[in-house]
Amino acid sequence: MTYIVLRMFESTEAALEDPKRFRIEITFSRGADLSPLEKNDMEAESLHKEHTLPIMGPERLQEVGSYLTLEKMERMIHPFAMPAEDLPPPTVPQGFSG
Repeated sequence: MTYIVLRMFESTEAALEDPKRFRIEITFSRGADLSPLEKNDMEAESLHKEHTLPIMGPERLQEVGSYLTLEKMERMIHPFAMPAEDLPPPTVPQGFSG
């Protein structure tokens, strides 16, 4: 249940070449808020019976008002990018006619 959210915003008032035209904000959630295996109270027992756990909300990974530019984000993730020739060929889903 852990997740990371990348949100990209565009400032249409900035010039197309301006690195601040696009900004990215990152949030992160650790997932489950508690483990019924570690706690031995009524709440944990109830959650264990229902097979549910509360999920923590997202936490900001940046200071309020700060952000990454798209250019900087691309530089950061480029070393981990898969080369285009290693990507699987595109396929049309079975039963899709559009």
